[in-house]
Amino acid sequence: MRTDRCQAPVSRLSVARHLSVVGGVGVDALLDLFQLVTRSVSERSSRNIRPRYALLLALGEFALNEIPESRCEPLLKQLSYTYRDDPSSGVHGAAGWLLRQWGQTDVVREVDQTPIPYSLDREWFTLAITVIPKSPLKPEEGPSEDKVGLESETAETKPPFGPLPSKTFYYTFILFPSGGSEIGSVDDEPDRDKDELRHAVKFCPLVPLGFF
Repeated sequence: MRTDRCQAPVSRLSVARHLSVVGGVGVDALLDLFQLVTRSVSERSSRNIRPRYALLLALGEFALNEIPESRCEPLLKQLSYTYRDDPSSGVHGAAGWLLRQWGQTDVVREVDQTPIPYSLDREWFTLAITVIPKSPLKPEEGPSEDKVGLESETAETKPPFGPLPSKTFYYTFILFPSGGSEIGSVDDEPDRDKDELRHAVKFCPLVPLGFF
C-alpha cells in the first residue's frame, strides 16, 4: 500500500474504487461537487469526509491543464487551505497527494514544514525537532616526522573544525483512535508485497503514528 509523507494511504486501487462511484462524471461536475462539500468550515462534519476524500482522488485522474483556466487558481487555493487546515487526516492526505500530482510541491513543503500543535479537534499534528550536532574532535597535535612531511599535502583536504549548523526535522503524526481496525493490503492491490498481509489490530489508547 502506498503512503504519502505523513498522510492517509493513497493507492491506485483506492482511486479506482472511488472513481467507480463517480464514474463518467466530468471535471466540471466534480469541481462543483467539491466546492459544495467544502463551502465553509462551519459546514464540515464527519458526514462529508468520505465525499471530500473521494472527490480529491477522482480529481487526481485529471491533469492540471485539464482544469478550466477560470477555475484553476481558486481550486489550488482551496486545496492549499484544505491541506493546511482540514482536521481529517484522510482529507489532509488526499489534498497533499493531489497537490503533488499537480506539481505544487512548494505549497506542500510549506505546510509540511510548519509545526501544528496537537489538538483533540484534529486527527494529525506536526512536530518540529531541531538537532544540534556536536563538532568533531580536533586530533591532538604532536611531533612526527611523517606529519611534517605530509602537512603541506593534506592542509587543503583537512575538514574544518568548528560548530556544525543545526538542522530541523518535521514529523507529522496521524492519530488513530482506540478500537479495532484492519491493516495491510488487499490481495489484488497493485505492486503489493508479500508481507502486506491483511490482519486485524486493536488500539487500546489513542495512538499517534508518524510519517516523514
